[in-house]
Amino acid sequence: MASLPQSSGTLEPGHLEAASSGLLREAVRTRPGNLVLLNPFFVAGIAERVARFLSDEARYRREFRLYSSPDPVDEQRWAAADDRDRLSAVRRVAGAKAGYALDPGALAYLQLRQALEMRMRPFLELASGKYLGEAWEVGACRMEPGDFVRPHRYDPASCQLRLEVFLSRRWDIAFGGELCVIDNHERVTRIPAVFNSAVLLDAAVGNTYLVSPMRPEAGLAPRISVGVSFRPGASDGRAHVS
Repeated sequence: MASLPQSSGTLEPGHLEAASSGLLREAVRTRPGNLVLLNPFFVAGIAERVARFLSDEARYRREFRLYSSPDPVDEQRWAAADDRDRLSAVRRVAGAKAGYALDPGALAYLQLRQALEMRMRPFLELASGKYLGEAWEVGACRMEPGDFVRPHRYDPASCQLRLEVFLSRRWDIAFGGELCVIDNHERVTRIPAVFNSAVLLDAAVGNTYLVSPMRPEAGLAPRISVGVSFRPGASDGRAHVS
């Protein structure tokens, strides 16, 4: 069984206990949407520092995706595409604003990103009962009025598990930006972007995901999240995690 000491300084301790006991595995397997909510997720100090950086001190670049392309496309191609082909328009972290590159918030974000990519896997394997491979799609996403993520599914050959943590300090449900999960029985689970809450998704079961449109009321309160996806993995001689 995987050990968890490298995650212990980042996560709320109760989540480690729940993963070890099998409670999270059971929830992921049986709940509508094959997901589990964890709130709060990160220890408070880490969540606050990273949220401040992502809200006020980070630079962002636009990212555009089409249903017809496996990779992001440039804005010119996205604008010329049929609207029915447009999958998403969001913002990804491109670095720190001038004067903030060496600040504690930027360092905290880099450390958290590394934790998601490298040190979180033992916890997530215990929580899901799945062997996980390479981490990808790691980092922060910001959504403002006009941004969107339309219905899509993950390819089970490339995405086994997805973790998303919401870090919007001023978010309100009236602003939009709920994560909606539609399972194979057409049941819809709506997940509000509550600060320092997380959702763990079994992305390989064929569910559909979308983010409800960001409304003009969001104003200066963007939807911000950090996340990581994992490809399917092999046991590599490890004991089974289920």
